[in-house]
Amino acid sequence: MIVLEESNRGQVLNLAILVCLVHLVDLVCLVHLVDLVHLVDLVHLVGLVCLVYLVGSISPRRKAS
Repeated sequence: MIVLEESNRGQVLNLAILVCLVHLVDLVCLVHLVDLVHLVDLVHLVGLVCLVYLVGSISPRRKAS
């Protein structure tokens, strides 16, 4: 088992999320046959999720004492 540092763990998590989002976009495009309205809605949703994730990661984390 590989032990990752905190920063590396964050990068791996970001990469995994990005890969999942790319597959999700591919799936949505396939299902809707590239319906632009759904694609625009998905882009807005992904943008909102990324914004919330960034704000959550920037805010200071409290460590259990």
